[in-house]
Amino acid sequence: MSSSKGQFIIHFSLGKRYSMAVVKESYAKINLILKILDRRPDGYHNLVSLFQRIDLRDELSFDLRENGIEIGSNLPDLPLDHANLVYRAAEMLLKKSGENRGVKIFIRKNIPIGAGLGGGSSNAATTLQELNRLWGLHYSIEELASLGGELGSDIPFFCYGCSTAWVSGRGETVEPLHLTCNYRILLVFPGFSVKTSEAYRQWDLSQAGDKNNLTKGANHNKILSFQTVNSGWLSEYLENDFEKLVFGQYPLLQEMKARLLGEKAEKVLLSGSGSTLLGFFSTENLAEEAERNLRRFLPAGWIKIARCL
Repeated sequence: MSSSKGQFIIHFSLGKRYSMAVVKESYAKINLILKILDRRPDGYHNLVSLFQRIDLRDELSFDLRENGIEIGSNLPDLPLDHANLVYRAAEMLLKKSGENRGVKIFIRKNIPIGAGLGGGSSNAATTLQELNRLWGLHYSIEELASLGGELGSDIPFFCYGCSTAWVSGRGETVEPLHLTCNYRILLVFPGFSVKTSEAYRQWDLSQAGDKNNLTKGANHNKILSFQTVNSGWLSEYLENDFEKLVFGQYPLLQEMKARLLGEKAEKVLLSGSGSTLLGFFSTENLAEEAERNLRRFLPAGWIKIARCL
């Protein structure tokens, strides 16, 4: 095995066939701020969100073939057909380019599925980027982001490759910025997912008859005016419009938030539409102690300490 600039080349022999697979890292994200502005005529929602990549990652290996798309994974319950965003991203590139090419992609998952951490979107963006390179298609970042946006609203952020960005519209507008964030972040996934479409439906219902819904989150303009964000500012402004709605549907998340605060988390926040909670700790020791205690309370859950990239 050899490596170069964050990618690994694996050489192996299959009988008389010699194969070379490229392995790429695919990072998760968290939402430090998520404000829903309104529902658009096309049925999507306008939002403004502060996206932050973290050091939790999947690994995708790409093995070029003459034709066809084949997906594999270390998780037996992961869809390996058109229901998988990776498959659809590869298929989209083939259709757009008109080329007759093929690839086998193996997805080694570490990011929980349906956790609000953008694992599937990150995998799809990594697929668009790497196949664009391996197939010699020469599409620009903007073109890849536009293609990704047709598959999912979080994908454009990952296509741009930035660590931190304001994301707005339905996800197509990505504005990178500098962020200083020295917290240890305890990720607590309870083992069940929150369907994003249902979370948005609940938000729509909560706005029914509210003529002032467009003024909710009056700090939007103030938030967007910041070019540099520091840790003190984050602890004051972190918020997620989905949180109240999702907690109403899943009381366990509210209880978990209370426990994290009891473990001396300085802030606790829902990521995306959930169901992962983010506990922000000032030191590694506090995060590790909270991790041990939360594992006893939530033995069937998934808990991990992460850092911002």
